[in-house]
Amino acid sequence: MRIPAEHGEEHLAALPAAHSLENFLTMVGQWVTGHLIKGLVDGDDEARLLPDYVLAAHKRIDPIGAEAPAWAYAFHSQ
Repeated sequence: MRIPAEHGEEHLAALPAAHSLENFLTMVGQWVTGHLIKGLVDGDDEARLLPDYVLAAHKRIDPIGAEAPAWAYAFHSQ
């Protein structure tokens, strides 16, 4: 899966969201779990830090794919 770039983000053009299907599915599972947990602890310091924990885990799984802005977008756009 590749992420299209917005204007001014040419350095992110066609950045892969993961290098393998296994990495992608693992990252999706962590993202969904983190997103659901964040809703349960909303307003807590842990809710504020949870996206960073998930994105750090993504970097351990697939350092290049974790740079894709799509992983962080939904966490930080709420």
